[in-house]
Amino acid sequence: MIYCFDTSGINWLYHDSQREPIATALLATNDVLISAVNVVEATATKDQARRTSLLNFERRLAKGTDPVALPDELLTAVCTPHARGSPRPSSPIFTRDPLITFALADACSLDEDQIQAIRNWKEDLEQDSAALFGGGRTSFQQLFSGKTVKRPPSLGKLISNHFAKDDDFLYAYMSELYRRASGIELRRDGFRQVLIDIPELCLFLMSLAQAVYARSIREHGYSARKDKNPGALDLWSTVYLTHCDCFVTSDPKQRGALRVLNALNPRPPLIQSYQMFRTRLLLE
Repeated sequence: MIYCFDTSGINWLYHDSQREPIATALLATNDVLISAVNVVEATATKDQARRTSLLNFERRLAKGTDPVALPDELLTAVCTPHARGSPRPSSPIFTRDPLITFALADACSLDEDQIQAIRNWKEDLEQDSAALFGGGRTSFQQLFSGKTVKRPPSLGKLISNHFAKDDDFLYAYMSELYRRASGIELRRDGFRQVLIDIPELCLFLMSLAQAVYARSIREHGYSARKDKNPGALDLWSTVYLTHCDCFVTSDPKQRGALRVLNALNPRPPLIQSYQMFRTRLLLE
């Protein structure tokens, strides 16, 4: 099997008292795709000893392979050949970012400027995401306060009632992503077939819907705090769902969101909590 972990899953495995037997059993008959997102999150760790140890652990899990591409890189890698009528690249698709590749390959040699560059990139992304997807909350709440527009009661309903049925709405967002990724305009006719041809694009779009729902549309259980919502990198990681057989997270909200989005995935992996992953691996 091919496993992927989000940040919470990697952290739980790293701190597990049974880390060695779990890692040994995992790597004996399986492969782990360590993503560029995993490397960015680990590199942003403030404590030097923990940062180096965590990156070295990720390198061990990766069995010496490079990190899988960042989500935007991955979209470019699959959208560009599609736009040109070329064959889809085979998986895994590795990052072309030399700093992220270096961080995984030689964590001990990272200098402070390199570490800070990755931290700054991560912080800028998270801040932009929070502003973009949370900035419209007041307008959405005013919209739903009347009787004209009904609030979607769940992420699934938002997707099925709006993203799935409104072609104009869906094409507007999808065509912009496609153009940015490939440099080529997406034709309107048959555009829904592209969501089947490029499942990463579909999953990325739905991760945007999750961000909007969690930060702007949800009525109850809302919080503006970053630690109460899946971050931009967490949501972006939905694109990895098409490249693995099992995706592991210890974050209940992230797991719930991924299960909703995974229903749209033509190659849906198993979405597991860390505890379930741990239990099954130790029992096998």
